[in-house]
Amino acid sequence: MSLRQRLSRAERHDDEIHRRKQVRNYFNIALVHHHPVNYGSQPTALYERILARFGGDDQFIAFNESEDFLKWCVGRQVGLVLHGHKHVPHLATVQTTRGDDRGVTVVGCGSSVGADGKPMCYDVVTIEPDMKRWSISFYQDERGDGSGFALQNVALDLRVLQ
Repeated sequence: MSLRQRLSRAERHDDEIHRRKQVRNYFNIALVHHHPVNYGSQPTALYERILARFGGDDQFIAFNESEDFLKWCVGRQVGLVLHGHKHVPHLATVQTTRGDDRGVTVVGCGSSVGADGKPMCYDVVTIEPDMKRWSISFYQDERGDGSGFALQNVALDLRVLQ
């Protein structure tokens, strides 16, 4: 996400706060396609296995200016970033500045359609608006036919509001 895009999103958000004051108190979530945090995954698709021989696919699918985007998220009080793209469930909390306890949690949703031979997944995000906290439950299709999803993991935001 380029500087121009970040400024545009910030301006639209600020305009919305100006129009409706209660928006200032909302819990902010960013939705993006690419993964702003690099993480490994087992190559399953043919193209992934080919690219793995040449150092992986991150050089082709990288999130441009991801570090700046994550710093922007912290500055804009975005507490949660949801992304897709890699088809692998993932969770990471990123501190963008040393000594700063504010951070942003990045969640990869997995594959909702079982793409590239990966299991079908979905996540349930629960928001506590008054506390501005969240929890996420990760579900995965254990049989591979969509007939039974089981809880795989739960993530909770336990940070204290400031």
